[in-house]
Amino acid sequence: MTFDVTSLVVGILIGVLIATSIGYPRIGRIFARAVAVVFCSFGVGLLIWAIDAVIRGNEINSIVWQQVAISETSEALGWGVALVVGGIATLFLSRDSNR
Repeated sequence: MTFDVTSLVVGILIGVLIATSIGYPRIGRIFARAVAVVFCSFGVGLLIWAIDAVIRGNEINSIVWQQVAISETSEALGWGVALVVGGIATLFLSRDSNR
């Protein structure tokens, strides 16, 4: 296993963000909403890409990232729906329960 400085820096930043979110819940809610927007954006992008491929009757170009490989339109639709639902759930869970 090789030492990767980028992973170390990203891990430290995520750890600091989580520790700050525990101490200050408002920062945690803001971060959760930003993550939800990213999830929904990627999900809608995958849905549009897959639906466009189905309508045109084309094959999609496969995407391989880490251990996730999307090579069929059904996989793109599934991942798109999952990301949109995850984004909506994150938005729902990040709401302020005191209001």
